[in-house]
Amino acid sequence: MTEPLVRALHQAGNAVTVGALPWVAPIYQAMENVAGVVTFPFAHGGLQWRQRRRIAQNLRGVFSVAVVAPNSFKSALLPWWADIPVRIGYRGEARWGLINRALPNPPKHARKSMVAHYLALGSRLRGMSPQGAAKAPVPSPQLIAPPVAVLDALFQKISAHSDRTLLHALSAQGYYVFSPGAEYGPAKR
Repeated sequence: MTEPLVRALHQAGNAVTVGALPWVAPIYQAMENVAGVVTFPFAHGGLQWRQRRRIAQNLRGVFSVAVVAPNSFKSALLPWWADIPVRIGYRGEARWGLINRALPNPPKHARKSMVAHYLALGSRLRGMSPQGAAKAPVPSPQLIAPPVAVLDALFQKISAHSDRTLLHALSAQGYYVFSPGAEYGPAKR
């Protein structure tokens, strides 16, 4: 769902580095518009203060802008601790001060789609108002399939981080199925 945002940021001339959890990092590594991926070793549900602070220290002075797509307090901590000057995200979950270019978080029943929701975050870098971004057409996510050998390696990485990998009755030259990082809700998968 963030691929159109990554593509738009890249097309605007930005070198895009993505911070991702282990089970979604291989997806970003396969995206042609991603210059680099920082894999965050965080477990679901915990704060992991020390790990976040240590990673933030290593990222100090590396980035000038952070676009924080997840709406959680924890996701906004790392860019703030890393002292990244511009931190863009939606208001939510006690993030005052952590996000310094906040967009109003529309109620879930008033959102167009998650793709459009994430894409609007890039509007702050492109000089558009959130209202103007909401009226712009929403591009569809694109998946450009790499060679089969790359897909096989990617599938192995994802399998290593998944406890729900289905390997039943897959034939040679069969199907690749991805569930990139959704923590809740089958609709996101």
